[in-house]
Amino acid sequence: MQRSAIALTAIFAVSVLIIPGEAWPQSDWKAPAETKTLKNPVKDIGDAKTVIATSCAGCHGASGRGDGVASAALQAD
Repeated sequence: MQRSAIALTAIFAVSVLIIPGEAWPQSDWKAPAETKTLKNPVKDIGDAKTVIATSCAGCHGASGRGDGVASAALQAD
Protein backbone atom coordinates (compact mmCIF):
# COMPACT_ATOMS: atom_id res chain seq x y z
CA MET A 1 0.00 0.00 0.00
CA GLN A 2 2.75 2.43 0.95
CA ARG A 3 4.77 1.60 -2.18
CA SER A 4 1.83 2.35 -4.45
CA ALA A 5 1.21 5.67 -2.67
CA ILE A 6 4.85 6.62 -3.10
CA ALA A 7 4.77 5.57 -6.75
CA LEU A 8 1.62 7.58 -7.43
CA THR A 9 3.10 10.61 -5.69
CA ALA A 10 6.28 10.32 -7.77
CA ILE A 11 4.32 10.00 -11.01
CA PHE A 12 2.22 13.01 -10.10
CA ALA A 13 5.27 15.09 -9.20
CA VAL A 14 7.04 14.22 -12.46
CA SER A 15 3.95 14.93 -14.56
CA VAL A 16 3.48 18.32 -12.88
CA LEU A 17 7.05 19.22 -13.77
CA ILE A 18 6.90 17.94 -17.36
CA ILE A 19 3.44 19.00 -18.56
CA PRO A 20 3.78 22.80 -18.21
CA GLY A 21 6.90 22.78 -20.38
CA GLU A 22 5.06 20.87 -23.08
CA ALA A 23 1.84 22.86 -22.85
CA TRP A 24 3.20 26.38 -23.27
CA PRO A 25 5.34 27.38 -26.22
CA GLN A 26 8.72 28.92 -25.58
CA SER A 27 8.19 31.75 -28.08
CA ASP A 28 5.48 33.37 -30.18
CA TRP A 29 4.43 31.26 -33.15
CA LYS A 30 4.13 32.97 -36.52
CA ALA A 31 2.48 31.52 -39.58
CA PRO A 32 4.79 30.80 -42.52
CA ALA A 33 4.97 33.58 -45.14
CA GLU A 34 3.42 31.41 -47.87
CA THR A 35 0.15 31.23 -45.94
CA LYS A 36 -0.58 34.82 -46.96
CA THR A 37 -1.20 33.62 -50.51
CA LEU A 38 -3.69 30.91 -49.56
CA LYS A 39 -7.35 31.45 -50.37
CA ASN A 40 -9.78 31.59 -47.46
CA PRO A 41 -12.12 28.59 -47.98
CA VAL A 42 -14.96 30.30 -46.09
CA LYS A 43 -14.86 33.62 -47.93
CA ASP A 44 -17.28 34.08 -50.83
CA ILE A 45 -19.66 31.26 -49.87
CA GLY A 46 -22.54 33.70 -49.82
CA ASP A 47 -24.83 34.95 -47.15
CA ALA A 48 -24.98 32.18 -44.54
CA LYS A 49 -28.23 33.49 -43.08
CA THR A 50 -29.96 33.13 -46.44
CA VAL A 51 -28.50 29.66 -47.02
CA ILE A 52 -29.69 28.48 -43.60
CA ALA A 53 -33.15 29.98 -44.09
CA THR A 54 -33.62 28.29 -47.47
CA SER A 55 -31.83 24.97 -46.88
CA CYS A 56 -31.98 24.18 -43.17
CA ALA A 57 -34.76 26.00 -41.35
CA GLY A 58 -37.53 23.98 -43.02
CA CYS A 59 -36.62 20.95 -40.90
CA HIS A 60 -34.43 22.39 -38.16
CA GLY A 61 -36.57 25.45 -37.46
CA ALA A 62 -35.47 29.02 -36.85
CA SER A 63 -33.79 28.10 -33.56
CA GLY A 64 -32.22 24.86 -34.84
CA ARG A 65 -34.22 22.65 -32.49
CA GLY A 66 -35.83 20.47 -35.15
CA ASP A 67 -39.18 22.21 -34.95
CA GLY A 68 -39.43 23.39 -38.54
CA VAL A 69 -42.61 22.80 -40.51
CA ALA A 70 -41.03 20.04 -42.63
CA SER A 71 -39.94 18.12 -39.53
CA ALA A 72 -43.53 16.99 -39.00
CA ALA A 73 -43.10 14.57 -41.91
CA LEU A 74 -40.10 12.86 -40.28
CA GLN A 75 -40.51 9.77 -38.13
CA ALA A 76 -39.20 9.92 -34.58
CA ASP A 77 -37.05 7.03 -33.38
